[in-house]
Amino acid sequence: MADGYSLFDGRPSLWFQLPMRRYDLSTQEQLVSQARAYSLLFDRLPEGTHQLKVVATPIDLPQWEDEAKTLKVAGARDGLWDEFVELQAAYLFGSQIYSREAFLGVDIANEDSLLAASKRWWAAHSRAKRRAERLLGASNPRPSRFEIRELEQALRSALALYEELVPGIALATAAQLRWLIARQSYLGQGQPEAVPYRRSFWGAELEVLADAEIENGRGRVRLTRPEGTTSYVALLPVIRMPEIMHYPAGGHEWLLAYDSLNFPVDVDCHVEVIGTKKAVKALSRTIQVARSQNEDAQASGDLDISTARTIAGASEVQAQIQRDHAPLVRFHARFVVAASSEEELKIRVNSLRGLYTNLGLEARAVWNRQKVLFEEAMLAAALKQRTWGQLAPSITLGGSGFFADTDLGDDVGAFAGWNYSLRPQPVFLDVLGAGRSRGTSVTAIVGQSGSGKSNLAYYLCYQALCMGAACLLIDPKRESNGLQFLVREVGLPVRVVRFDASRHPGVLDPHRLIDPERKDPHSLNKVRDLASNQVQQLVGHHLWEQGGAEEFYQAMSAAHREGQYDMAAVLEQIRGFIGQPDHPFARNMYVRLTEISRSAAAGIFFGDGRPLEELDLSEGLTVVQFSGLDMPQPGTPRSEWTTSQVLSSVLLQGVAQLSIGLLEAGGHARPKAFFGDELWMLSDIPQGRTLISQLARLGSSKNVSVYLISQNPSDLQDERIRNQIGITICLRMGSEGSGRDAMRLLGLSEEHHELLTGLDENTDKGKGIMKDRQGRIGHFACDLMGAMDRTFLDAFDTTAGRQTNLEVEELPELHATGADGVDGNGHAAEIAEEPRWLGSTPLFGSERPPEQEPRS
Repeated sequence: MADGYSLFDGRPSLWFQLPMRRYDLSTQEQLVSQARAYSLLFDRLPEGTHQLKVVATPIDLPQWEDEAKTLKVAGARDGLWDEFVELQAAYLFGSQIYSREAFLGVDIANEDSLLAASKRWWAAHSRAKRRAERLLGASNPRPSRFEIRELEQALRSALALYEELVPGIALATAAQLRWLIARQSYLGQGQPEAVPYRRSFWGAELEVLADAEIENGRGRVRLTRPEGTTSYVALLPVIRMPEIMHYPAGGHEWLLAYDSLNFPVDVDCHVEVIGTKKAVKALSRTIQVARSQNEDAQASGDLDISTARTIAGASEVQAQIQRDHAPLVRFHARFVVAASSEEELKIRVNSLRGLYTNLGLEARAVWNRQKVLFEEAMLAAALKQRTWGQLAPSITLGGSGFFADTDLGDDVGAFAGWNYSLRPQPVFLDVLGAGRSRGTSVTAIVGQSGSGKSNLAYYLCYQALCMGAACLLIDPKRESNGLQFLVREVGLPVRVVRFDASRHPGVLDPHRLIDPERKDPHSLNKVRDLASNQVQQLVGHHLWEQGGAEEFYQAMSAAHREGQYDMAAVLEQIRGFIGQPDHPFARNMYVRLTEISRSAAAGIFFGDGRPLEELDLSEGLTVVQFSGLDMPQPGTPRSEWTTSQVLSSVLLQGVAQLSIGLLEAGGHARPKAFFGDELWMLSDIPQGRTLISQLARLGSSKNVSVYLISQNPSDLQDERIRNQIGITICLRMGSEGSGRDAMRLLGLSEEHHELLTGLDENTDKGKGIMKDRQGRIGHFACDLMGAMDRTFLDAFDTTAGRQTNLEVEELPELHATGADGVDGNGHAAEIAEEPRWLGSTPLFGSERPPEQEPRS
């Protein structure tokens, strides 16, 4: 046995791992295309009996827990992330969590087309050699180099052919084949350890089965391991099914239906390909026998409806294969069910049988044949029991849904919610995956107000903080009080920066945002571009195009020549232009900007040049909030915005530019996460989209994971932004238009928009559709770990009226500080690094002075 092939008892087989495809939320055309691809794969199989194995692989929670704990970064608080992961593991304990994998073994013992011209000589020589060895008592299972070379040549030829039919098909590794063999003796008792494949000598792979005791029983097999553990396994062959299974209509994805059960089920299916001529003869015999039975029934007065259906179905299939010259497949499908006790096994078997009875199939645990069926289910085992073979078109197997992928999210990460397509499947997310070079850096979370997008964003932010990242949260609506409270409770520092004119005059002045220490022409040109984009929005497009732009550019150049680098100085220069004949629009520009600068929030934009304390991202959470921010209703056309609303958009652009500077200055050593809320106010103008795309490109270069939160999916449709999005989560949408935009963002057909617009605002909060980094799409429901106490859940609740009951301590604000140590209000400047205390835990890691009393 080696990568891609096995040689058991002289029977060579090629082994492939079949790619799992997205089934949920696929269009009719996509489903038909997938089914036809696998149908062609089965049609092209060579003569012989091949083996399709679909296995349910349980997720090892202890292993997941150990791997998740390794995600914390250097410098993280001791025990904080480990404790959080342990809480999640306790919450998930007892859940039936498993994924599906499919393997195809191709028998080439009788196939010449895949091997070289010497294949027939090699087969005859091998048989003669084995007979001589048996007679001499010197049997050697090790194949010759010639045999291995022929097998590898057959493997390359088959792989090239099958890759054209089913892109993504891959060779099954020797370790996977060895695991499939060992797994047979562990059914109902967990999973064997994944031992690295080491070929010590040929013929030792099956020794793993020698330790297990297999006892045949009535309708089941009992397995006993050397450790003393016992399990019971039942194999249910499909003994009857409709001649025609319509796909994808009618719900006849019969190898996907069992995924709705709350226990794992394996499928072992031996497949034979029958040529067109043989298939027509076989169907003719079936029709002749059915007609004879029907005539006997009519003579006795008993009308047999099932016989009439058999005649009609077989006749239709016969006409179809004669028209298309397509082969048929005869498959022997067996469902493998395991349990730790006979009582539990009986319940599971009855559940499986009942499910398939409703689909028109009959699966039965045949008595006194279980050991034979168990042996046939082994890897590359020969088919002995041919009684219950089903003759059908290849679409019956290709469209059975065995390839449906039920996984969603990252391979390793913290628990974020559930994929509830068929059965609840946990979704794990590595919230710092962008910095770990896990593909694109942006996670987009969109949804209507009240859909739960902020709950999810704060939950992921809390996870990033526990891992040890520094997080920057833009909170325009001041909804994060609960998150701040929770973060302080666990002893992490929280820095709340509330921008207003009295505390932070000029903090968003373009001169401060673009490297204020540098005054070279390149930096000043960047300042000019940013400032002109923002001023254009403030004064209006009409005035700007009439001549306001020229007035502004000249005023800024004049201020820079005089060594003044702030917007207040630029405004003063425009004032000096008033009355000059070559500045006809100076008065209109000055009146307009002065009117805006007198508002409470505009002082943040019009700085007066006084130095401000530098902002930086250190350990913990930094929250940026605003005072007096006037936000329009989502979806309001920009032409209908008020002056204060336009100013709010300009300030958000400044915050985005400030965030870029903070994140870039932080270097690569410490992971960072950016959470930007209400970005829909930026995305409807080119300047805002440019800023968002700059945030999105930080990614792995600066070790930044970016989370963009918005109410409008159209905000993220810009190609520069979409190309950076790795994970997309769309929650409830309020209109058909936004629902269609969400479908386009997810890469789905717009016809599915009701899956988001039809969600109930009361019962479906946190539910939606998710697209992960691998492009897999499924239904998603955020789960805030309901087993924990209410403090944790309430912390992420942004419902109006509920946040006010939380005790939140505000940290010192930043103040403009002059040379005399006096701030802009004439008071002594407060030192921003002064630690505040929650109980006895220092928020910034410094020790509490003995004389200072703790504050609650």
